[in-house]
Amino acid sequence: MYIARLPFLVAFAFAALISPTDAAIVIEIFKKVKVPRILSTLMESEAAFNDATGAIAFSSIIALSVGSAGYTILGTSSNSALYSNSIGFPTTIISSSAAGYDHLNFIIQAEHFIILFFGGAAIGLAIAAATHRLHTLMNDPLSETSLTIATVFGSVVLANSLGLSGLAAVAVAGLYFGNVTIKKEATMSKSVRTFAFNFWEMIAFLASSVAFLYLGISMNVVDILNHFPIIALSLIAVLGARAATIYPILAATTRFARENIPNTWKNVILVGGMRGAISVALVASIPPSDFKSLLQTITFGVVLLSLIIQYIVLSRYAKRVFPDVQL
Repeated sequence: MYIARLPFLVAFAFAALISPTDAAIVIEIFKKVKVPRILSTLMESEAAFNDATGAIAFSSIIALSVGSAGYTILGTSSNSALYSNSIGFPTTIISSSAAGYDHLNFIIQAEHFIILFFGGAAIGLAIAAATHRLHTLMNDPLSETSLTIATVFGSVVLANSLGLSGLAAVAVAGLYFGNVTIKKEATMSKSVRTFAFNFWEMIAFLASSVAFLYLGISMNVVDILNHFPIIALSLIAVLGARAATIYPILAATTRFARENIPNTWKNVILVGGMRGAISVALVASIPPSDFKSLLQTITFGVVLLSLIIQYIVLSRYAKRVFPDVQL
């Protein structure tokens, strides 16, 4: 807000869109290094939920911006302040009498977030449990892979049609499939499992490729160089915020859930929080505004630095702490 001179909602929007992590590259590193399977599952699960929460938070901020536009009808006073909107909506005048409405609007959006996320998660869980039963009736790679596609799109479509989060739904459905459905040989044979995994790995690769192709086409190298100090500071802030959250959360998990998470794992989770395709997609969805160009530049720069620096650090650190671990 102060160094980059961004209004509060603009900074908040950046925080939301940069929060999702990209596990695709991390998982490839894990395959080469052969880290414990539970650590790999933890990273994939976090990335799936971060995609949903980041997108919902981002949409909530846009809704708050729309709500802020309504402040114009409240009139002006000597205490009025010029408010520069973050997501391309018109600049409006906010009077001091709008504080109560602003507080109410934030509470409404917080409630909206909870309903969206947990409602979508419930939809995903229900559909995944239902298709789990159907998998037991099949033993054909093409048919069962088609069923996974139906599960994914069915979760998204149903959740969105009910006004809930399709991303949360598909995240939970995917986690259920990966941790329950494929675990039982009676539900899914080894050959079907291999076929389905290869299919979805290819789809994930293509989706990420499209996002990074957009990044390459849209990126302005000159702008990134001009804003490099802010980009570097933003990356430090992102890593600092991640460290400030994951270490206490995992320490609490170790204490209360009696699940021993070594410090080396915590370090891997910290460095493995790379930013990627979802952040690029979210910043691209912002309508044209005075701040979109700056947000794109900062986001693209943070994503590039994250992928380069964290990839090198994670690769070397994982090889050092997991030299002989087998999956």
